[in-house]
Amino acid sequence: MVSFDVAPDPWVEAWVPPLRAGWVWAPGGWVGRVWAPGHWTPAAAARAWYGRRWLWVPGWWMGRRYVEGYWRVELRSDGEWDWVEGHFVEDGAYMPGHWRPAGTVPDGYTWEPGFWNGEDWVEGFWRPVSREGYVWVSAHLNEDGLFEAGYWEPVAEWEGMIWVPGWFDGVAWVPGYWVSEVDYDAADPDAWTPPAGVELGWDEQPAAPSLTSSEGEEIPLALPADVAEPEAPGP
Repeated sequence: MVSFDVAPDPWVEAWVPPLRAGWVWAPGGWVGRVWAPGHWTPAAAARAWYGRRWLWVPGWWMGRRYVEGYWRVELRSDGEWDWVEGHFVEDGAYMPGHWRPAGTVPDGYTWEPGFWNGEDWVEGFWRPVSREGYVWVSAHLNEDGLFEAGYWEPVAEWEGMIWVPGWFDGVAWVPGYWVSEVDYDAADPDAWTPPAGVELGWDEQPAAPSLTSSEGEEIPLALPADVAEPEAPGP
């Protein structure tokens, strides 16, 4: 999130933000009947980090809070992928840009987009279109500016119990589960252990998705806005 000394009002057409050193303001505009607020782009052009070409993914607004953009690699070499541009919808919500596999969609599945979490690109995955007794809660940016991954939530409530959502561990879906309110409220987060079997896939967190150069060098799919010089730059 980007902080301001004055209250921003990006949803007013005439609003102009204060100067921001090192950045160029791109004014907002109407896309059909939808107002797309302006955004910042770096004043300096992208360098050929890792020997690749990088494109700027603009930041976006959540109400009056600005989510910073990032750099993404122009093309992926780990299969056939299409980049879907981010856009605002009529209710003012923003659908972030993301990579989507090209080609045939598996029968009965839909693509759950990946996202930039501020440090790494979190890869998306195919999930069932529907699941009996559950509704899908899509990934979203919470009020603290942190991304929360999508998950299945039971339709029916269970009195006295709290649902702990499942998650995709990079290989398979780890199911969610119910825990009593008493145990939930009394739990010490530092000493907490999940029910047997739920911790599968926790021992080693999957590495952030990346590309591999011809020299065997790992290349991230995205870089932060303030990137200076990666630790292992390409030629």
